[in-house]
Amino acid sequence: ENKEVAQASATPVVVKYLQPFRGGIQAHNVARHSIGFIRSGRKHIYYGDSRKELVAGDLFYLGIGNHYFEDIPDGDKPFEQISFFYSPEELASVLMTLNLTYNYRIDASLRHGAISSDEPSCICCAAWPTVRNFFGTISHYMRDEQFMHDHTAHNIKFVELIYLILNNDDCPMRSRILESTDTLAESFEQTIHRHIFDNISIEELSSLCHRSLT
Repeated sequence: ENKEVAQASATPVVVKYLQPFRGGIQAHNVARHSIGFIRSGRKHIYYGDSRKELVAGDLFYLGIGNHYFEDIPDGDKPFEQISFFYSPEELASVLMTLNLTYNYRIDASLRHGAISSDEPSCICCAAWPTVRNFFGTISHYMRDEQFMHDHTAHNIKFVELIYLILNNDDCPMRSRILESTDTLAESFEQTIHRHIFDNISIEELSSLCHRSLT
């Protein structure tokens, strides 16, 4: 399995997987949330006795935890997947950027909408044309060594991807993606208590908590 990885601290990690042969089921411990896109081949994700199949053109979300995958090439064409890995803090920072910089408001209904998936840790759907073009561009960028080490570019593309997903009413993974920011609630309260006697502004507090002013 050939991996082209863009590593960065405090920024999303962009990974391109190329699998030229069928290697069987493998266990993966995923330490960060991920949003991926299948460019070629098929991906099987196993949960007990059940199996979810993703095909070329599918967009998917995977939660933190243990997963069992099988990546299957399409004939002589290798299996190809591009994924963004991110932490709740990085997602919260993106949401704050969308809110403060672009005045994009996150509707409360997005957080609590129904999730159309049998498996709570994996949500998938067919990608729409804009998202397919987005990942085609990412694949092109990843051929450039400079892009592979450009952490600012990775973050900009992640902001774009989150916007495309949140802005599509038919995307079933929106509420699940936003749920990951709920894990920041404890950090938010801890930050307030830590500065309870300090003369700190709302702007400084929002920055410390990676949250928007609203």
